[in-house]
Amino acid sequence: MILQFSFERFDPFNGEIPNRDTSDFAYIAERARKLLKSRNRIEIESQLKDIDFLIGWGERDFHVNQALDENYFVSPVIVLRFIANTPSEEQSPALSKVIWSEYFSVLALALIGQSADLGNAELSRMGLSLAEIEDHNRRTIQSLVVDSLDAVNAAESFYEREQQIAEASNRGKPGAHARHAASDALRKMALEIYERDYASKDVSNANAARHIWKKVEQYNKNANDKEIIKPEGAEDRIARWISQYKSQK
Repeated sequence: MILQFSFERFDPFNGEIPNRDTSDFAYIAERARKLLKSRNRIEIESQLKDIDFLIGWGERDFHVNQALDENYFVSPVIVLRFIANTPSEEQSPALSKVIWSEYFSVLALALIGQSADLGNAELSRMGLSLAEIEDHNRRTIQSLVVDSLDAVNAAESFYEREQQIAEASNRGKPGAHARHAASDALRKMALEIYERDYASKDVSNANAARHIWKKVEQYNKNANDKEIIKPEGAEDRIARWISQYKSQK
């Protein structure tokens, strides 16, 4: 799978979502874009070239590591996760600087972009009927939805890990203990509300987080009357808390 051309017909920042009516791409793209707010188009396209290279390079190692036939298809998300989880002492210096939450977010958007051009003209030239082309497109979109969802889930997981590392590195700084305690208290309150009001209901993490934030917003102040978490990212933060909480149950 060649990914570096995925953004030729799909703008990763605010482009119209392809196949919106037949997939969950809009929901996936919204989550991925939130983790790329600090990046511009040039940076994202550069990251995509790196990802394309890494996947091409990592596929061979993955097949050898898993004792698979070289022709066995493996999702690019699985390959990138294999590379990202390589022990740090075995990684190249360049990989140690990668922000994996961003790479997986870019990969999710690239997979969505793949659905913007399903190669119908080529399939027609191969002699496939209209019904066969429609069936091929349906199965391709389903596969891309699964992979892009897997990618954005990985992105959010890595983001949470990156945040924890950053918080740990800041704990030795003046006032860090108090800030961490305040954040823990707010997180505990949010998750108690989730468990009480939403855990047993068919509601997405994002929707639950939106309602929970309205209930805990008034407590988003520490002893110095400063915000514990930034309001503009509060719902996303709570949704990640919920996701992590559910994965630990």
